[in-house]
Amino acid sequence: MAYNQTFPTSTNDDYDYDYEEASEMFVWTELMPTLIIYSITMILGIVGNVLIVLTTLLYKRMKSPTNLFLSSLAVTDLLLIVFCIPVKVAKLFSYSWSMGALLCKTVHYMQSFTAICSVLTLTVMSIERYYAIMYPMKAKYICTISQTKKTITAIWLISAILAAPILLVQVSRP
Repeated sequence: MAYNQTFPTSTNDDYDYDYEEASEMFVWTELMPTLIIYSITMILGIVGNVLIVLTTLLYKRMKSPTNLFLSSLAVTDLLLIVFCIPVKVAKLFSYSWSMGALLCKTVHYMQSFTAICSVLTLTVMSIERYYAIMYPMKAKYICTISQTKKTITAIWLISAILAAPILLVQVSRP
C-alpha cells in the first residue's frame, strides 16, 4: 500500500523556543534512574577493576598469562569508566555538546580504543587457552609471561592505530 502525502513546507525559521528556560528544566523522574545506573556502574567498575589489577600486580603467584590478559581487560574497562561515564553524565544535563572539540574526539576515541582492545584481548585469550588445552606441554614454553606482555603491548598498539581514524573524522557540532 503506497501513501501519497503532502507535507507543509515552512520557510519560517522563527520558533517560540527559549533555550535558557528549556535547559533549566530537567525531568528528574527520567534522569534519576540513568544517574543511579551510571553511578553504580562507575563505583563497581572502578573498585572491581582496580582490585583485579592490584591482585595481579601484588601477588606473584597470580601472574599467569590468563591473569595478565584479565588485567589488561580491567585496565581498558577503567579507561572507559574514567573517561566516558563522567562525560555521559554531564551530557545528560545539556541539550547540545558544550565540552569542546578535543573532549568530543577524546571520548569517541576512548570508546573505540577500549572496545577494540577488549575484543582483541578476548580473542588472543581464547587462542592462548585453546593452545594450552590442546598442547599443554608446548604451551608451557610458548605461552610465557614475557610472551604475554609482548602480546598485550601489541594489542594496545594495534587498538590505538585502529581507533585513530576517529580522531580525524569525529566532529563536534554545538
